[in-house]
Amino acid sequence: MIDEKMVQKDDKGIFSLTQKGSECAKEIYEKHCFSYELLVSAGIDDKLAQKEVCKMEHDLSEESFQKLKELFKNMNAPRNR
Repeated sequence: MIDEKMVQKDDKGIFSLTQKGSECAKEIYEKHCFSYELLVSAGIDDKLAQKEVCKMEHDLSEESFQKLKELFKNMNAPRNR
C-alpha cells in the first residue's frame, strides 16, 4: 500500500492513510454498505450477506457498482400514480 501511495509512515513508524488511501477506503466502504443492503433486500440471511459483501466490495468494478446503484435507486423510487 505504501508503493501505491495509499499509506505513509512517519518518523516514529506510525502509519496513516494518504488522501488517495482515504478516498479508496471510502469507496470500498460505500460498496460494502450498498452491497449489504442489496443482498439483505433480496432476502439473503444476515450472516451470509456479511460474508458475501466482503468479497463483493473489493471485486466489484466501479462501472458495475454505479450501474447497480442506479438500478436499485430506480427500483425504490416512488412511482407516479
